Amino acid sequence: MLNKIRLYIGEYFLKKKSASVIRKRKVYNFCTARSFGLLFAVDSYMDCQAVQKFYEFLKSQKKEVSVIGYIDKKEHRAFKLEFEGFEYFEKKDLNWMLNPKSFIVNQFLKSEFDVLIDL
Repeated sequence: MLNKIRLYIGEYFLKKKSASVIRKRKVYNFCTARSFGLLFAVDSYMDCQAVQKFYEFLKSQKKEVSVIGYIDKKEHRAFKLEFEGFEYFEKKDLNWMLNPKSFIVNQFLKSEFDVLIDL
């Protein structure tokens, strides 16, 4: 019950905040895009490996890449050490309305990417 209330309040404030955001839309293809933001949920080791391969591919193409992953389970915390170039956040990095409060997440949110991919 409490979680439902938290989600409802969090969604309410998210909708209110996102209504005031003005996005500058531009059309990019792979060649013209310079910066990529990758956002993913850490569900398994194989997920991290797939993101790592995509990250390495983008880097080989001389693209700026920022990667952030959400860790929901304690047993997945070990992945933090293995995958270089990735940032992570956990449930403890969210406030009671499920908004990010960590510096890493806020830096990622403030970054302007040509392409943002939610994996």
